[in-house]
Amino acid sequence: MTSLVEIKQMIRSFYIRFEMWITPLWKFLLSLIMLLTINSHVGYLAALKPLPIVLMMALLCSFMPVGFMALVGSFYIFGHLYAVSIETLGVTLVLFLLMFLLYFRFSPGDTVVLILMPLLFLLKIPYLLPLALGLVASPLSIAAVSCGVVIYYLLAYVQTNATIMGASSVASSEEDTEIIVQLRTFLTGFLTNKEMWVMVAAFAMVIVVVYLLRRLSIDHSWKIAILSGAVLNLIALLIGDFMYDIQISFLGVVIGIFFSAILCFGLEFFFFQLDYTRTERVQFEDDDYYYYVKAVPKVTLAEAERHVKKINRAHHAPKPAPDRSSGTQKNKPEENDYDFDEGETLKERVPARTAASRASASSRAAAPARSGIRTAASQGVPVRAGVSSRPASPPRSPASPRPAAATRNLNSSRSQLPADDMRDRVLRVGEDRTGRTT
Repeated sequence: MTSLVEIKQMIRSFYIRFEMWITPLWKFLLSLIMLLTINSHVGYLAALKPLPIVLMMALLCSFMPVGFMALVGSFYIFGHLYAVSIETLGVTLVLFLLMFLLYFRFSPGDTVVLILMPLLFLLKIPYLLPLALGLVASPLSIAAVSCGVVIYYLLAYVQTNATIMGASSVASSEEDTEIIVQLRTFLTGFLTNKEMWVMVAAFAMVIVVVYLLRRLSIDHSWKIAILSGAVLNLIALLIGDFMYDIQISFLGVVIGIFFSAILCFGLEFFFFQLDYTRTERVQFEDDDYYYYVKAVPKVTLAEAERHVKKINRAHHAPKPAPDRSSGTQKNKPEENDYDFDEGETLKERVPARTAASRASASSRAAAPARSGIRTAASQGVPVRAGVSSRPASPPRSPASPRPAAATRNLNSSRSQLPADDMRDRVLRVGEDRTGRTT
């Protein structure tokens, strides 16, 4: 059942989303089927039968209101009946005028019923429309259903007797007194069709009974109304057949009513699906009345919660470096840290260079230094005992900071030396610098 409810909600959301395109499409298809059906059953005027004309009229109906389809269908019927005889056209005009006055008086919004009723008769399931209108409409829809039944039997009568009516029209051109006789014959043959009136009465009773039952405050009222309407329709048609000998097919009626009921259960699933397991009864009062309220919730599915996951760029934390004093881990300086010369006063911070730039800079500085290195002995400077005689590195400019890697290596090596060794090393470095300056 959950999957069916999901499908229903998907269909409903799809229709709401694309309603602007779906509505003209079903109007086009319905009007096309209507015009093709009229041409196939009473297509006596060849000018209205070409397919391009039918397609253009159907396309025009798709962008017009629904009532325009009924108007176009009526003009098609008038055109074909005019090709049969003038008398037939005159009688049809009078009948259509009366039906449209009755229709516009009671149910002007049921234009689709006028079109669907003859089509459902051709599909052998005309019992569907009374059940459906009893569920979703009101008893005023009886007028539209009755007009649809009359239109179908009118077209069926014309199709059966077209040859006789055409021949009588030719004979009556010689004697005008025969026109009244032909009109009387047409009206008598059409209006005395007992099957038509049995159908009208049965459909009217079904609409009223289904409407009253589906409005009752009982559980599963729509299902009870559908079953009751189907059984009542079958009983009414059987009684009419027994009383007036209308020669209807019992098996065809049973099969048609069965499929009509199945389709109405599908209609109930889309429009009136309730969860009777959660029925609540409430009663309250005011100064004048005491109220008993029965509340039945509809079957719905909770919308799935949408969780939006934000994926940000990962920031890698700097790797810890060993502490000089306690041996604990501390954060390494990042590339934008600043390095300073020892023993000099810091005047401004200079960003440290990358490893590649540091290596290139150190190689450029080492090249001229190697070419200009001379030992202290070659310059005639006396070398004291305990003083290193290695060549001295060239003095660096204060503006160029010492490479960060060299500074860290020197600091780490100094932290590992004892205090006396550090003092002797500082003294030797100072003497070397003094020897160079001298």
